Amino acid sequence: AIDQYLAQSAGEIGLTLDRNEARGEGQATIAIATARATVLTDWLASLEGQGFVIDQLTITPAADGTVGLTAELRKGGQ
Repeated sequence: AIDQYLAQSAGEIGLTLDRNEARGEGQATIAIATARATVLTDWLASLEGQGFVIDQLTITPAADGTVGLTAELRKGGQ
């Protein structure tokens, strides 16, 4: 399932999904409370390279230099 794939993919590079909800076939809403911006953007780019489409994305900077993220993703063709 898409939520399991996203959790595994994020975990492999040290990201923790604080929210990860499947939304129908091939769609998910995710949130990450804190991450390094470069790690996060590299992960999103790799997902796009694997056929994911980012329908909505909000990245919020934190005072400590990290960022938070909320996003809606879907597997291309869904």
